[in-house]
Amino acid sequence: MTHPIITDLKSRYTTKRYDTSKRVSQEDLAVVTEAMRLSASSINSQPWKFIVLESNEAKTRAGSVPHYPVCA
Repeated sequence: MTHPIITDLKSRYTTKRYDTSKRVSQEDLAVVTEAMRLSASSINSQPWKFIVLESNEAKTRAGSVPHYPVCA
């Protein structure tokens, strides 16, 4: 197949290191947030919750929270 999405999926990679000095622009963050909001789910249940951490303080505080699913 030569569809652009197939080409992109074949060449994807996992980032192993992040440059913590770089910031995601508000425009890019808005696009990603909208893409997450519009993501398909079974019977449109949308069972996910997203948290965007922007400040270093918030990232530090979040790092001390246990990493397990929270049942609401």
